[in-house]
Formats: sequence, C-alpha cells, structure tokens
Amino acid sequence: MTDGAAGPTPLAAEGLSYAYPTRAGDVPVLRDVSVNVAAGEWVAVMGPSGSGKSTLLLCAAGLLRAQTGSVTLDGTDVLTASEKDLTALRRDRVGFIFQEFNLVPALSSEQNVGLPARFGGERRPKQEVAAVLERVGLGQKLGSRPEQLSGGQRQRVAIARALVSSPAVVFADEPTGSLDARSGEQVLGLVQDLVDQGTAVLMVTHDPRVAARAHRVVWLLDGQLVDEMAGGSAESIAARLASLEDAVS
Repeated sequence: MTDGAAGPTPLAAEGLSYAYPTRAGDVPVLRDVSVNVAAGEWVAVMGPSGSGKSTLLLCAAGLLRAQTGSVTLDGTDVLTASEKDLTALRRDRVGFIFQEFNLVPALSSEQNVGLPARFGGERRPKQEVAAVLERVGLGQKLGSRPEQLSGGQRQRVAIARALVSSPAVVFADEPTGSLDARSGEQVLGLVQDLVDQGTAVLMVTHDPRVAARAHRVVWLLDGQLVDEMAGGSAESIAARLASLEDAVS
C-alpha cells in the first residue's frame, strides 16, 4: 500500500440507491451508499457475491443512473447531465478497465486504444497512441489484434485505452480476475502508476491481495456500506471478507 495524496475529490457519490425492476417487483441492490475518492487515491470495493459492488461502480461511473442520491464526477453532476455531456465526460476524463478487456477483435492494439475518441468524431494522433502503448510495454504490438495477444497483454491494451485521455478517474471491475499472477502484478503496477500521477481509482475486487494495494477498502453487504478500512494487510482483509461471507451464508 502507498500513502494517499490529499487533494480535490474527482469522484463524490452520496446516498446512492438502486433497484433492478423484475416482474415480481423491484429488487434493491444499493441502499444509501456513499463513497468519495480523492485525486491520487485508490479505493477498493469488497464484499460477498451479490452485495452490489459492480452496481456501485456502474452508478458511480454514470453508466447506470442511480434512482436516489448524487454523483459528481470531475465536477459534473452525473444524474442531471445530458447524455451528450456524459458521453464526452466518459471519453475525455474517465477511464474504464474491466475483467473481460472489452477489446474489438477485428481492430489492432493501436485502433482499440484510439476507439473512444472515434466515438466522439475525433482521432487521437498516432504518436500519442503509440506513446501510451509504449508506456504499458506494448510498443512492439501496435498492429496486433487481440487474438494475437496474451491475456495480460490484452488487459494492458485496455489500460492504455483508459490512459490515453489522461483521466481524472478510473473505474476498474476485477481487472486482474482472469490473469495469471505475473500478468496481474504488471497490471497492478500500471494502476499504481496512474494513482501516483494523481488519478482517482475506484476498483471492485474479490482478491484481498489486490485490495491490500489500495489506500482504503470499503465493504458492501446486501447493498449497504457496512465498514471501511484504511489500509490493511491481505490477511486482515481476507479475514474481514470471510466474516461478511459468513453473515450471508
């Protein structure tokens, strides 16, 4: 774990609630959850399966509109912003890293990294894209398609795609979940680089070793924020997770 940097709050989510509609009625998934992440801070979200971790991430990122509460993302009120403004915000100031990489199979590494700008009718300069791929150790893989890359390399392309806009906030959902130990460490090292440069990171993980790299760990149980830990060893985090899993078993 590294020391957190005091600074502005690129992500402020307050009192978020969300329920998924079903034929039998609404199923609450988040209940009055608040989480803030400062510039240069890494916050991990943990809890048993079904506790609302990924839904919290989606609501905080504005990919899913919370039904109550507020989200301010890099100074923008996410719940009242137009879809056009949200699209520009996600493209220019927010990065996303997911477990499944979400790369377009037919596109090269270079094209995948530049894709978000294309959605906004713009083009990233080739030298800018090449520089960020070099930064993640893939300078020799610009023309490679996802099928020609290892899992760890694909995730590094996804991180390069998140990096290229110099984001204020990065949202990561189990970014090491499908990687081997060596590739996972490489990815976490790149996340740490982001944090060191002042990016706010909110990461969902099930792995206590990953959470131990964060400045803070927040715990969800049945859609509610039930605990928060400033730092902690992988062992202490694993013990807390086990106690929460026992509570729902």
